[in-house]
Amino acid sequence: MLRDALPTRPEARRMLIGTAFSSLGRGLTLPFLYIYLTEVRHLPGSTVGLLIGWFGLLTLVVSPIGGTLIDRYGARRVVLPALLLEAAGMGLLALVDNTWLAWTALTLGGLGASCIWAGQTTIFSSLTGEGSGSASSGCSSPCSISASASARRSPAPSSTPPGRAPSS
Repeated sequence: MLRDALPTRPEARRMLIGTAFSSLGRGLTLPFLYIYLTEVRHLPGSTVGLLIGWFGLLTLVVSPIGGTLIDRYGARRVVLPALLLEAAGMGLLALVDNTWLAWTALTLGGLGASCIWAGQTTIFSSLTGEGSGSASSGCSSPCSISASASARRSPAPSSTPPGRAPSS
């Protein structure tokens, strides 16, 4: 059941596992960024809120530029430096002792993160091939793995609105 929803190539499966671990790590640590910067690094709460907002805004604004770079130069050539940028930014968070260093760390992290997801999706779709386009797009998000597996077991969706019996 789940095996049918996963890509057949081992490279694509490894990438999917890596993406799942990355998402799990991000999901477990990002909610605590505010607490870390305010309680451990003693930055003012309002400043930290603005810094985290800057991180999100920067990622949102730079993502289209990252997509253009991926189209022009290729996903691997953009994703590898983006991974290094994000790693540098997230690693720099461990050394934060003032607002400007936190801003620099989150800016580096945001610049890297803005290109990573689009590039990973492009690489993943190239690894899965043309025959499994819908399955690969459903599996590329770790949150939708179980939804993809259950969708394969369920019958085709009907055009009947919820709460109404289908007419025969």
